[in-house]
Amino acid sequence: MDRGLQEMCSQMEINMDALDQPPADEVVIIGNNWPHTAVLLLIETWRSLKEKFECPTIKKKQAWEMVAECLRKEAVNVTWQMCDNKWRNLRHRYKIIRDGHGKTGQGRRKWEYFAVLEELFAGDPAVQPTVVISSTPTFTTPPPPPPPDQETPSTSATMTTPPVKPKTKKDKLDDKLEEIIKLQKETIAFQKERNDILRQFTAAMVRMSQGNEQ
Repeated sequence: MDRGLQEMCSQMEINMDALDQPPADEVVIIGNNWPHTAVLLLIETWRSLKEKFECPTIKKKQAWEMVAECLRKEAVNVTWQMCDNKWRNLRHRYKIIRDGHGKTGQGRRKWEYFAVLEELFAGDPAVQPTVVISSTPTFTTPPPPPPPDQETPSTSATMTTPPVKPKTKKDKLDDKLEEIIKLQKETIAFQKERNDILRQFTAAMVRMSQGNEQ
């Protein structure tokens, strides 16, 4: 290869390298290392498109593609997968600080994104901790028994009188029949007593008559 051809190839390689380089004002993301301005832009873009992530007819991939497109328009060279991964990392770290590791407040003060994410995730059950109700049963100690010289109040005073059931026609007829039978028994007893008195009186008169004849 002559010297002129070698210079031409070298010049072409330099031009190709220049094409692979991003513009001077474009933000390049390497791995998960995002510049502070790019992270803020991601958070604000997610905030503006939050309803897209909550819409049941829009897939999460489609929503993240919208986010990535908005970031690319702001000269942040990212894909939707990069945005999704970064957002998962931000949410994971927020939950760690929020749920336990930041009880002293150190993590909240040192991490610059905690306040904005705290506002963004307010009321989100997938991120905010939920109140856990203990399933352990609680037992109440019964009151001590009353002293021997004191009477326990009767529960009959607190009992309510059940409503009176109205009598049916059959019940009324049964009551009448019982009254008639009772009167008949009383009449028979009265007649028996009267007959006994008459017999005693007749016997006495007979004895007196016999005594006079003698």
